[in-house]
Amino acid sequence: MIFSNNNCSKICLLIFAAFTVFAGQLNGQTQKPNVIIILGDDLHYSYLAHTGHMNYSTPNLDTMAQKGVSFTQCYSSPLCSPSRHLLLTGKANFRNYKRWAFLDTTAYTMANMMQDAGYNTAVYGKWQLNGGDAAMHKWGFNTYSLHDALSAANGEGGGGRKYKNPLIYEKGAFLPDSLTKGKFSDDIFTDSVLNFIDSNKTNPFFIYYPMTMVHDPYQPTPDDSAYANWNDPITSDTIYYRKMVKYMDKKIGLILNKIQSSGLQNNTYVIFITDNGTPRAIHDYVQRVVATSNGDSTYIEDVQGQKGFTNVGATHVPLIVVGPNVTPGKVNNDLIDFTDFLPTLAGLTNTPTPTNYGTLDGVSFAGRITGNNPETPREW
Repeated sequence: MIFSNNNCSKICLLIFAAFTVFAGQLNGQTQKPNVIIILGDDLHYSYLAHTGHMNYSTPNLDTMAQKGVSFTQCYSSPLCSPSRHLLLTGKANFRNYKRWAFLDTTAYTMANMMQDAGYNTAVYGKWQLNGGDAAMHKWGFNTYSLHDALSAANGEGGGGRKYKNPLIYEKGAFLPDSLTKGKFSDDIFTDSVLNFIDSNKTNPFFIYYPMTMVHDPYQPTPDDSAYANWNDPITSDTIYYRKMVKYMDKKIGLILNKIQSSGLQNNTYVIFITDNGTPRAIHDYVQRVVATSNGDSTYIEDVQGQKGFTNVGATHVPLIVVGPNVTPGKVNNDLIDFTDFLPTLAGLTNTPTPTNYGTLDGVSFAGRITGNNPETPREW
């Protein structure tokens, strides 16, 4: 058979394209798995559609629960700053918590562990701890874009403008207002996550995305008609809480879609949690199902947020994981603590748990995500 030069060129291009696709698939199978932790703010376990809430629209989180494993008994601190200490360091608060919104620069974080294992690391969103450029790199993050990045250090309190026209810190400086005018914080942070994924398709990556939503002030999102003329960074109206939950879910959907369209779904774990329960300003109705001798009975319960109290309403938070080797629709009722995430990331990525971080209090639940050699659950 004789081929013209033109036909030969086309055949060579097809072979090269096929090889490129195969190489990409092979790389995705052999490369350490990517990990994305999405931390929602001020959202109790029961305030999602798949956990029984009647009035909230969370289709992407519902899909996560259908495709992944849901943990029904995950517990945080009653407030956000202590929870972030627990999550990042794998240590109980008495070991390293000094004051509100302050993380000791001598502390090691899960990002340090991932970075040492060869991961490119990033944090985008509401930091709510002290920091600065040098500290962010010291804690293991190659890249960052943050709201409330310096509050403990410079007395900014809540970190300034949170949602529309946000105050954002990158590369050791605050972005000029001209770059954030009219924009919504979690739009900016979600875009940063998507761009980071695009830039690291062939490198293992770890992303920590602590969302600004749905912390107060409760304000319109870009999907609300009131957003265009809303220029008040302080006023809060609880009417927007449900809408913010819906918009939070929408941003999570964009990340899940990016993982899928990038062909990384078989090599990427996405973990969704929240930092504590819903605030007391929020009253809503939850549909409960109770088993009786005559079958299941459904009733409606008026629920008030309990953030800040030392009870289940303040500390019971959602935990959903999707990724490779996860049985779709699996439900796990084991007790999970916020210190457990650091050793769990080590287990999911086949990375040794650090021995030079001092005492760690976490118990890995990696095996309960993948079904491989499930660990002994914690008892308290």
